Amino acid sequence: MMPQRRPPGGRVPPDGTPRPAPGIFRGMLRLAMFRADGMQNFSDSTQGFLNSFAPLLAMALVGGFLVAAGGHPTLAMESVGSTVVAMLAQPVVSHWFAVRWDREGPWLRYATAVNWCQWAPMLAIFMLMPLVQIATDLGLAPQLATLGLLAAAFTYALALSWFLARVGLGVSRLRALILMIAVHVVLVVVVEGPLLLSGR
Repeated sequence: MMPQRRPPGGRVPPDGTPRPAPGIFRGMLRLAMFRADGMQNFSDSTQGFLNSFAPLLAMALVGGFLVAAGGHPTLAMESVGSTVVAMLAQPVVSHWFAVRWDREGPWLRYATAVNWCQWAPMLAIFMLMPLVQIATDLGLAPQLATLGLLAAAFTYALALSWFLARVGLGVSRLRALILMIAVHVVLVVVVEGPLLLSGR
């Protein structure tokens, strides 16, 4: 019997079905287009999950440094702190639900994909920006055009969040909706709550 050939960078599990080699960018692109197979391009290891925080944390630190360099060190610390809290809130909330829905097995891969896909709405905004200029040239008020862009990006982010929960955890449409709402409610509370309590 011929030994089974391993796919480049992949592994052959006991059932003999080759696993696809990890490809973060490809996975992000596929999931951003609502293609469920993109989920398999993300690691299901603890190290892969921790690595997915690195770009988000780096962006937060760079932004904080720029704010501090502009003469607002306190604001910079608050900004970085809020970003870190938001980064941790999502996996905490989703893990709580995953455990109760008996979906802890696929949770690591799902949480890793969610972190990497945080860039998708930003990319969507960048790609839609020319439409804002076109709408403005056609006579639409710049404020309304910008508001429309932000509304479209926010709607896309919600839809993507729901989709990731649906295919990443393998839950029903209703449970994916519950998780999406819970995550965003918690994000609003933990990020905006302290600012409201401080009177800002």
